[in-house]
Amino acid sequence: MKKNIFLIFILFSFLFSSQDSIKLSYKRLALSGIATAGAIGASYFVMRNTWWSENSTDFHFDNGADLHYAKNLDKAGHLYGGYITQDLYYRSLVWSGVGKNSALCWSAGLGIFDQIMIDLKDGYAPRWGFSMYDVLAGTAGSGYGALQKIYPVLEDYDLKFSYYKRKDNYGFSQSGRWMIEELIEDYPNQTYWLTANINAMLPEMADRLFPDYLGLAFGVSVDDGIGNKDSGEYELYLSLDLDLEKIVEPLNNSTVSSIAHYLNYIKFPAPALKFYPGAKGYWLYM
Repeated sequence: MKKNIFLIFILFSFLFSSQDSIKLSYKRLALSGIATAGAIGASYFVMRNTWWSENSTDFHFDNGADLHYAKNLDKAGHLYGGYITQDLYYRSLVWSGVGKNSALCWSAGLGIFDQIMIDLKDGYAPRWGFSMYDVLAGTAGSGYGALQKIYPVLEDYDLKFSYYKRKDNYGFSQSGRWMIEELIEDYPNQTYWLTANINAMLPEMADRLFPDYLGLAFGVSVDDGIGNKDSGEYELYLSLDLDLEKIVEPLNNSTVSSIAHYLNYIKFPAPALKFYPGAKGYWLYM
C-alpha cells in the first residue's frame, strides 16, 4: 500500500508544481486523482487476491524461466500495457490543465513506474521472480506512446489488442482462479496487433485511394500447445483495421472523439488471414 500512496503523492506533487500548466483545473485534478487512486486500489486488491495470494518468498529475480513462459507473448502484453497506461496518464494530465510538455514527460515516467510496480509481485512469488524483460517491454510501450505525441507520423501506427474465446483447453488453464487472472493468462485467445494506416504507407500521389480510416493490421498470437514448456507455435495474422477516431472526425464532437479514442485500444472484428502456420481465412476475426 505504501507504493500506492507514493505514486499518488508524486502525481499530485507534479501537478501542483508544473510550470507550464494551462489554467490548471483543481476540479478536474481532483477527479483525475480519485480515478487514479481507485484504479491503483482496484489493481492492488486483484493482485493481492490472485498472484500475491501464494505463499510469498524473499524478493528475488527471475532465473531465466520467464523467457520460456507463453512463448513470450506476455511481453506483448506488457508492451501494450505500457502503451495504453502512458496514453491514459497523458490525456488525464492534459485534461486537468497540465502543460503538454510536462504531461508528456510525466506520463511516460509514470507508465514505466507502473510497469515496475506490477512486476514486483512476481519478485515475491515462489514460482516466478522479478523480470527485467517484462519491465523493458512495458518501458518500450510507454516510450512508444510518448514518441507518437512527439512525432505525429507515428500516430498512423498503433498497438491494439483483441480477445475471443476460441480455444478452451490448454496447459495454462487452472481451476480455482479468479476470472480476471484466467483472462490475463489466456494467451492462446489473445491477439496483439500493430496497425498501420493504408494511405500513410502509399506514395504521396496515391494517398487517397482508400478511406483515411482504413488500415492494415499485423497480429501475433500463440496456439494452445504453449501449456508445455518450450512447445507450441506462434500464429501470425494479417487483417483490416478501422480507426474509429477518423470515422467520427466529421462530427466535430470532442466527447464522441474521446470515446472513439479509447475504443481504438481494441481491434474490432474484421476479415483476416492467418498465414503462419499454414493459411486460413476468416470472414471476421475477433
